[in-house]
Amino acid sequence: MIPLILISSFLLLAVLGRSFVQYKRNGDFGIRAASINASLIEILPGAIFVVTFCFAFGLVLFGYLGRAPLLFVPSIPFQLLGSLIGACGIAVTLLSQIQMGDSWRIGVDQQETTALITHGIYAKSRNPIYFGILLFWIGVCITFPHMLLWACAFVCWICIEVIVRQMTSKVRILDAGDSEWLSGETKDVVKVKKENERLAAAGKKVVLFEQLLLGLTRISLWTDSWLSAASFQETIRVLVNASSEKRPDTLEGLKEN
Repeated sequence: MIPLILISSFLLLAVLGRSFVQYKRNGDFGIRAASINASLIEILPGAIFVVTFCFAFGLVLFGYLGRAPLLFVPSIPFQLLGSLIGACGIAVTLLSQIQMGDSWRIGVDQQETTALITHGIYAKSRNPIYFGILLFWIGVCITFPHMLLWACAFVCWICIEVIVRQMTSKVRILDAGDSEWLSGETKDVVKVKKENERLAAAGKKVVLFEQLLLGLTRISLWTDSWLSAASFQETIRVLVNASSEKRPDTLEGLKEN
């Protein structure tokens, strides 16, 4: 019964409850569904969230009907531990949503701009909601030890990690230092850090930069792969620039491969 209570509580409080509060505050449920023309990478996060929770709820329900045998029957201490971790996950998620205020959304609208939250829990972590979801899943998996549920939670978290890393993969150059780049350019954070290591080892001035938080569509347009960028939007501009510059495409990236 505990995992069923955890999943139901998360859906009622963190999804339905939060959407209702958002509606009462500004007349908007805060849910941004992907458009018909949206790319797979834009649809994927919401789709995984919905499918994962529906599957988990159904699996737990079938488990109590005796049709989803567990690997082992969790003892009372295990159930209490899982309940505590799951409840902490829900609490962290709710706190993160509350501190987001009117900036809270489910889904992304590329035409919409909201304030970047940097106070409270967001001063410690840029993605506290995802951390709360991780704690929630750990608690559910402890109280309901089933391989399919564990696999579902693992896949869901890996997808979230990939998406978050993509959204924070770019930086803006503030001071190019002794590099060959120009101030104001947007570069991949890994390349900038490697360049700084090379400059520091040579005793030269390193690059100063600021982290960018971008939507998935903007990230795709700034990828090193012109084939990936052209598959989203501004296709003509991307292809013309690539052909005029005779740029090769080595397909170095998750989506490209």
